[in-house]
Amino acid sequence: MPNCLALNCLMKHIGASRALCIVGLAILLVGEAAATRVFHQPLEAILTRGTPVVKARVVSSKVEIGANVLSVYVQIDNVEQLRGDVGRTGTVVYRYSTILERIGPDGKSMRVSPIRDGSGIEQDLRAGSDYFLILDDSGRQLIRAEELTLEPEVRTLLGL
Repeated sequence: MPNCLALNCLMKHIGASRALCIVGLAILLVGEAAATRVFHQPLEAILTRGTPVVKARVVSSKVEIGANVLSVYVQIDNVEQLRGDVGRTGTVVYRYSTILERIGPDGKSMRVSPIRDGSGIEQDLRAGSDYFLILDDSGRQLIRAEELTLEPEVRTLLGL
């Protein structure tokens, strides 16, 4: 009941709407402290690795959520090799861990904000659309997808 007493006291002294705003703000601030944010590596950090890059059309894209991992299976065709030689058609897979809890140096569980190589659009690739795809050396793992609007930047970073 102490929380109700505090709210009643606030409402009595500053008004109900202000008290509810303050309580709502406090809840948001506490919630924000426990939340995590996903960070994405800049494009230039990924393209300097010498990984294969293709321009390809997405035929289909399917998201699967498993135990602690999210996978996106992307069927591609009309592949234009920009760097590396990884084949002309097939399925590439984008995966990342969904575990955000880690054990800190003090032995306590803590939430982390992951840093991912992906651009953030990998789960939302549209069938029939073309993208730049950065792949692993096997050509089967999708590391990152980029919209074609970044073509000048991608070609510059690739030295084309």
